[in-house]
Amino acid sequence: VKYRVEGFSFYICNAWELLLKSYLIKSADSLEAIFYSTKATKRSQSYSISECIKKVFTDKREPLRRNLEKIVSLRNTSIHFVTEEYEQMYAPLFQACVINYVNKLNDFFHIDITERLDQHFLSLSVNIDSLDSKAIKKKYPTSIAEQILRDQMELNEETIHTESTHFGIPINHNIYITKNKKNADFIVSVAKDSETKAAIINKLQDPK
Repeated sequence: VKYRVEGFSFYICNAWELLLKSYLIKSADSLEAIFYSTKATKRSQSYSISECIKKVFTDKREPLRRNLEKIVSLRNTSIHFVTEEYEQMYAPLFQACVINYVNKLNDFFHIDITERLDQHFLSLSVNIDSLDSKAIKKKYPTSIAEQILRDQMELNEETIHTESTHFGIPINHNIYITKNKKNADFIVSVAKDSETKAAIINKLQDPK
């Protein structure tokens, strides 16, 4: 499926909007809490997801709010474009967004979603290959390619400098060498004739 990003952003925003509106109604004990009011009538158009986010998460610097705002922005863009590369860029934000939703559903309504869904449905399977800027520039018109690369840089910067997994969950694999077998997850040998070979690499390499 080539529009996984677009589909995910659409449905996760829909889920969050319903959750936040339900919370606003519960908090005010009134259905009117989710509607813009006019002089003619109390009830007219209901709040957008962006308005609901601001009303529930009042600190604009809160990592969870920043996460949601980024994904809402992506959803608005996704209506017009199908961009497969966004999957690699937004994977850390998507996983954080799912976990944030599970936690807030429990906080707001004491509903544990893992009692209704198997936990592995909450772990996203995504393409995490690094983006190739040259390939992007060849594939897209200049203005779109530049926007994709700008978005990638901004997301990477914010993920790195935000000390909370409520914004993004970086996907890292850290490997350490230890001589204590009790502390090892697997055993390797640097000997050439070993069945489980390993090489010590002293500089960054492409894992592929």
